Amino acid sequence: MTPAEYLAFERQSEARHEYDGGELRPMVGASRRHNIISLNIASFLREQLRGKPCRPFMNAMRVWIEAAQRYFYPDIAIICGTEPFVEEDIAADATVIIEVLSDSTEAFDRGKKFEFYQQLPSLQDYVLVSQDHIRLEHFH
Repeated sequence: MTPAEYLAFERQSEARHEYDGGELRPMVGASRRHNIISLNIASFLREQLRGKPCRPFMNAMRVWIEAAQRYFYPDIAIICGTEPFVEEDIAADATVIIEVLSDSTEAFDRGKKFEFYQQLPSLQDYVLVSQDHIRLEHFH
């Protein structure tokens, strides 16, 4: 499947999928705790970024990693600037990406996905947040 075929499929699909090098990766439903943590972080960031040229976006905003030919839905992405969007729902210039870890995604979020995110020239910070422990890991 090409990136263009993925976008056409995804825009017609009721379920969301990430595009992982030609393969579809179904997005599993997030737990209540995962949603609360994500919303709390995004709300805090929204207040901190008020009046600045950056905005937090939650998991409905796709991030396109051109060098890796991947589309991912981070839990939270901070997007800065006036023209960072490829399309209305696709950003290519995420400055900060935050993933709330879950059992089903933790290995991928820590491993390959992190490697792909590092191919974003704009990325300055990658943050992993635990649901099960009071722990946040920050990679700069």
